[in-house]
Amino acid sequence: MINHLFLVGMFGPPELALLIPIAGMALAGIIVVAGLVFKYHQRRLWHETARAAIEKGQPLPPYPGEQAQEIAKSWHEFAKNQASAHHNFRRSRWRCDLRRGLVLLAIGLAFYAARPPSWTPLWNLAIYVPGFMGAAFLLNALFSALFSQKETEADTSPPQRDAS
Repeated sequence: MINHLFLVGMFGPPELALLIPIAGMALAGIIVVAGLVFKYHQRRLWHETARAAIEKGQPLPPYPGEQAQEIAKSWHEFAKNQASAHHNFRRSRWRCDLRRGLVLLAIGLAFYAARPPSWTPLWNLAIYVPGFMGAAFLLNALFSALFSQKETEADTSPPQRDAS
């Protein structure tokens, strides 16, 4: 196990601050390259299988891209159905804003109460941000509750048959 003080003593804070983002980008690059390699091997195996199927007179297996398009299409339809169901059942958004506003206002008040006296006015400004955001959410909740359209109940009765 490497001691973090060893790394700070070896590199120093500025070099360590540069090393962390570079390591993150290297990890992202490794993930991208691994994905490309696996996709290449998948396509190569499909071509070998398709060649063997053609030689024996068998039907071709589905191409991997076609399966992905079918899966994406089904997920797109699922998301569209979920969105339409959510649109039909609209919740009052002002309740969510009220909750967010109260939580942010409480966080701002807690930061204000816990600040040390040696902080500069600039730090005090940073403390006020959650409180002001909470007040804005509370104002938005108030205006939304007062001026939004009232929700109508959807007709939940089953369709009636003709008496003929």
